Amino acid sequence: MQIFEAFADRASYHIAEINAIHPFREGNGRCQPTLLNILIEVNEYEMDENMLGPEQFNDAMIASFDKQTDQLTSAILIIIKT
Repeated sequence: MQIFEAFADRASYHIAEINAIHPFREGNGRCQPTLLNILIEVNEYEMDENMLGPEQFNDAMIASFDKQTDQLTSAILIIIKT
């Protein structure tokens, strides 16, 4: 597994967990991308949010709520600038 794939896999797990425990319906759509941006910056990667449509990210977040993080991992890989 390449480094970007490993990062995306772990990041999707953590983002999904935060989504599941976030107690408020309002704000999730802003909290998870912000956390993802922080994770990307801390790991010295860059992200291009324009590479991913909001619907695609939202669908990935919905799937991740049931521990199906493959879509979210793929979405993260799309936005990481290599």
